[in-house]
Amino acid sequence: SHAADKLPLFDNGEAAVKIVLPKKASAGERDIARELAKFLDESSGARFEIVPEGEAAKGVFVGKTDLATTWGLTKKDTGDEGYVIAVRSGEGKAAIVGGSDMATKFAVYDFLYRFVGCRWFLPGELFQIVPKHTSLAVEDCEIVEKPAFSPRAYSHIRRGRSPCYPGNQDPQYGSERWGLRNRISADGRGQPRYFSHNLYRIIDFRKYGKTHPDYFPLRRGKRFIPESFREQNWQPCTTNPDVIRLTIEFGRKFFKENPERWKWFSLGINDGGGWCECERCKALDVPGRTFRRRKFIASDRYYHFVTIVANALLKEFPDRKIGVIAYASVEPKPEKIDKLPPNVCVYITHDSSQYHDWGYRDKDLEFDRIWKKVCNNNLYRYDYYGLTWFVPRFFPHIIAEDARRMKKMDIHGIFAEECPAWPTVGPMLYSAARILWNPDENYEDHLRDFYRTCFGKAEDPMKDFWERQKNIWEKDRDGRWFEGLNDLRAQVALYSKDDVDYCDRQFDQALSAAGNDMVIRQRVEFFKVGWDFAAGYIRESHLLKELDKEDSPEKAARIATKVLLSMDKRHKFWDEFKQRKTFLSESYVWFLDGLHRDGFWEMRTQKAAQSALASAAMELGRTKPGMIKEIIGQLEAANAGADVIEGLRVARSLTTGNRPPNLLKNPDFAPDEGAHPEGLDWSARGAPAGWSTWKLKTGKFRFKDGVASVRGTDNGVVIQCVPVKPGEKVIATARYRMRPGPPATGLMTIRWKGADGGWLVSTKKKRQGIHMVTVDCKKSDHWRDVFAYTTVPDGAAQAVFMLGAKDQKKDDVIEFKEPYLGRRLEPQMNADGHGCVLGCHAQTCFERVLAGATSTLATHGMTVLNVEAASCRFMKNQEGSSTLAPRSNSL
Repeated sequence: SHAADKLPLFDNGEAAVKIVLPKKASAGERDIARELAKFLDESSGARFEIVPEGEAAKGVFVGKTDLATTWGLTKKDTGDEGYVIAVRSGEGKAAIVGGSDMATKFAVYDFLYRFVGCRWFLPGELFQIVPKHTSLAVEDCEIVEKPAFSPRAYSHIRRGRSPCYPGNQDPQYGSERWGLRNRISADGRGQPRYFSHNLYRIIDFRKYGKTHPDYFPLRRGKRFIPESFREQNWQPCTTNPDVIRLTIEFGRKFFKENPERWKWFSLGINDGGGWCECERCKALDVPGRTFRRRKFIASDRYYHFVTIVANALLKEFPDRKIGVIAYASVEPKPEKIDKLPPNVCVYITHDSSQYHDWGYRDKDLEFDRIWKKVCNNNLYRYDYYGLTWFVPRFFPHIIAEDARRMKKMDIHGIFAEECPAWPTVGPMLYSAARILWNPDENYEDHLRDFYRTCFGKAEDPMKDFWERQKNIWEKDRDGRWFEGLNDLRAQVALYSKDDVDYCDRQFDQALSAAGNDMVIRQRVEFFKVGWDFAAGYIRESHLLKELDKEDSPEKAARIATKVLLSMDKRHKFWDEFKQRKTFLSESYVWFLDGLHRDGFWEMRTQKAAQSALASAAMELGRTKPGMIKEIIGQLEAANAGADVIEGLRVARSLTTGNRPPNLLKNPDFAPDEGAHPEGLDWSARGAPAGWSTWKLKTGKFRFKDGVASVRGTDNGVVIQCVPVKPGEKVIATARYRMRPGPPATGLMTIRWKGADGGWLVSTKKKRQGIHMVTVDCKKSDHWRDVFAYTTVPDGAAQAVFMLGAKDQKKDDVIEFKEPYLGRRLEPQMNADGHGCVLGCHAQTCFERVLAGATSTLATHGMTVLNVEAASCRFMKNQEGSSTLAPRSNSL
């Protein structure tokens, strides 16, 4: 039995009410009625019937029914995103109605949240909770809900079939149901097309590029005409009278053709700088303005343009809005304009994640107060909750505190780039959705609900994991706009070894606590996947720090091996991980894949590990040759580092004395007379035969007792040129000694010249620049080896071999001896078909140990021949190659 003040919904598998729709229900009302029936069916085991008004005495009335009007619910002050839920058990009825179809959907999902206990923590069925009830009755009530901010938009929520969400789209809005279920604005309001990058559409390069170049920015005396819509690092000439006229005409046409759906017209700048340098435009600027490391501020010229356009459209369309984004070079308010027209709405860009720094936060708040006066209180927020971080970037407490401040300051709405990395920050994005509706709620209650409901017995370790992530984000440091964007080093720098170990333990404990509950295990493992991928990078960062400090060749080799094994494990992990696109956005996959395969991190990490191993292989080859064999075995056993394995063999083989002839003339730096290589600013003064020197500004060179010394140079090298042919393999080594201490860097570099004597330049689209192979020399008081192995690129006629340094102080010195540049020859086979990996003529060589291995090295400037190891025969014409990107000033 049920109490008299409760409306029974179902009892023992039987529905007690029907779902009632208006006689002329909209498509949205019919859709949400089906959603209500579906979840009630699942919770009760009953079947709930949907009928039109007039066919049921008792029921849950959904939408703008006559009952909602009779009860006076449609007159409540809810706006078009708010709603009313009313239950009157004495009449056997409940009414659910919103100010719009979208708001009615919010109301139904809130009804299910409050009274049935449904939860949609993350998109997808794994994190969808529908409690089972034997019976259920709803207490009498009248709940009026209105959001604190309107709109509340998430960036990826409306991206069609984007794999950031599992594709459960609302048929009315084309937005993901997860957002509607958590009351995120779903009908397109507040999306960037209302206020963001739009000038490139108005001044269309296809329409005006050839006929009116004066519409486009003047740069260094020439008009810049973009060639595609992807080029957005430019702005039109905003003082050109025709540009102003065309913009007004564009806005007028836009409003006339979109009288209902589109209430805003965007005048947002393009996504970048590229401002016009004509005299009219520059005359409107305030000289010397800067803001947060931005050296140029265009606010006055831009908002002058906005004012003219907005005033023109205000006369004809007084009820419509002009949206702009205060972003990048136009984020600060204009100094010469006290008030913008009343139809201008400003979305100000803030990175609230940085509010762990209270000084940074207070500057933003003051910025808001200033902007509110300039834009007549028409202020909105553009924020960055995701920012394509791949390590957990967890700050729900900051979001909650900031939302309360925004409500108090009467910030109207918010657009958040969530770039939903669900496996790393899922609970935060859920909590944020709830808090943006009502900042007065306690975000910790939402998180506790998340942990308890999702993880059951594994609640505590999962809660502790996220709490640790929150504390990591709170670590003391200065706030920095876009911290960590495209910068893996900044992202992983927040984590100590203890942090990583602690987080690992929480997942171990959570899985143990989950026991045989497969649903809880799947939820835990979902987040563990995201953490494990991030933790791989964090561990590598700590190994690289150890490697940089380690002076022992033996210890350095072991650390470098760990780095390479970690990288290989991470590569394999990512190949599987990126297939889980259900919860990853395309931009997130692209971003991580770029970092994983081609990013600076990948290159830097591989280079550091490979260089350390190669140099150690030469040193240990003299003292502990068995250790190199052991490392090769470890890499082979893990099926990892096939490229590095061959590099180790080549480096080690050099220590046997079986090496091709040295192509360098006078490797002892003897002061004999002879020719010197010539180049721009190269000097033969004081250089031994076959060598020249070059320096950018400062530096001294000395040659004595077989040693070349470079002292006090900002950028200087000793140089020799050697004839080569494209496709040849060359081996470069030297021994060096450089006293430890910042900031100097020692370098061994190989660059290439063409037949015309000019520097060889890469023509690959993604790798424009000078062909170069550079290996850093690690600081050391004793003599060490540096090693490189590469393929001569197409078009090269000369290898330019250089030894030198950068950024030395006045008394800093690096010394080099025993320089070597060898060409791998076609091997001379003996009678039984054996030969050396270096192409040596010796009939007996340690390379017989290659039995059973075949591999190719083709990574970042180090390439190796293919080996048919069973007989040590060489496979011709199957070498791979690549080069390192340039990293020093051109000579």
